[in-house]
This record gives sequence, structure tokens and C-alpha cells, in this order.
Amino acid sequence: VEAFMSRKLPCRLEALIIDATFIPVRRGGSCTKEAFFVAMGLSEDGRREIVGIYNNPTEGSHIWRSFFSDLKARGLKELKLIVSDGLCGIEEVASECFKGVSVQLCTVHKKRELQAKVRPRDKALFSSELKEVFSTESSVRSSREGVERMKAFCSRWGRSYPFLLKFRESPRLPFYFTYLDYAPEVRPFIYSTNWV
Repeated sequence: VEAFMSRKLPCRLEALIIDATFIPVRRGGSCTKEAFFVAMGLSEDGRREIVGIYNNPTEGSHIWRSFFSDLKARGLKELKLIVSDGLCGIEEVASECFKGVSVQLCTVHKKRELQAKVRPRDKALFSSELKEVFSTESSVRSSREGVERMKAFCSRWGRSYPFLLKFRESPRLPFYFTYLDYAPEVRPFIYSTNWV
């Protein structure tokens, strides 16, 4: 484990997909769930590999700062994209640690979150339209176009669901559409943290 966690990393990765999962851990006489942070790298040739697994009792964007520092100490110097769930503040920590990095927030997490707030009678149509907005196979060619489509969706459904009007104005909205700035064949690898 120590050899795996200290091995040299490539100096450049196309993307780093990060997420945390909570696993029961026994320490002494008690058992509690603790966060295990997983970082998976995507290389220029499309290979994916786990570059780090870190344990911490709680989850938070500030914790990633020390983990990113470890990845840099092991050789990672250049990173184009970080894919994360909707963890608050991750975009600030990412840009602090990797100059010029882009951030993609997980569209799968966001879709689930939005769909959970919709009445059963609207769910089928709402989900179908939302799936089209977030499609990786869409003809949309830029994140800006994706944001505009989402804003139109939020305006249309916002009459029935006011939380969408708030999301439409969120400063984080563009981070859900970064994947659209990439070629269609790359998008399925970077629109979600589900690979982890």
C-alpha cells in the first residue's frame, strides 16, 4: 500500500476524476463511517488509473488541497481538468493547486438532485428533457451553448418548480457544462464522477 501511494506519477494528466465514499472503519472498540477520497487519472492516451486513495474522517473541499499537494509532490505538474461531484469550493481549491485547470461538476449527481424534487406526474417529461440538456451526444458544441439550453429549461419548468429559477442564476451553473468544450468521443469519460 505504501509503495502504491508513493509511486511516481506522470507529469501531465488530461483529467483527474475525484470522489469520496464513506466506508465503515473499526478503530479500537468502535466502528464509524469515514471518508475515503479516490483520485483517478485520465492520461493523454485515454488510460484510466487510480492515482491515490486517501482516508479522512469527513469530506470537504479543503481536504482535497492536501491530497492535491501529495499528487504534485509525486510528480503531477500539469492538469487540464478536474471532475468532481458538487462539492462546495472545489473549483477554488483546484485552481489554487493547478494553474489554469478547468472544473467539471458531475451531471449525474445534479440530474438526480433535480429529479428528486419533481412531482411524480411531471417526472417522465421532466427527466426526458433534462437528459437531452445534459446529453454527451448533443450537437451542442460549447459549454456556453449548454448553459443557455439549461437556462431555457429552468425558465420553462421554473413556473412549476421555483428552485430551478435559483439554479438558473447560480454562479456554478457553467461548471456542469465544461465537458461540452471537448470532442464528443471524450465527453462520456468526463461528464460524471461515476467512473470512480
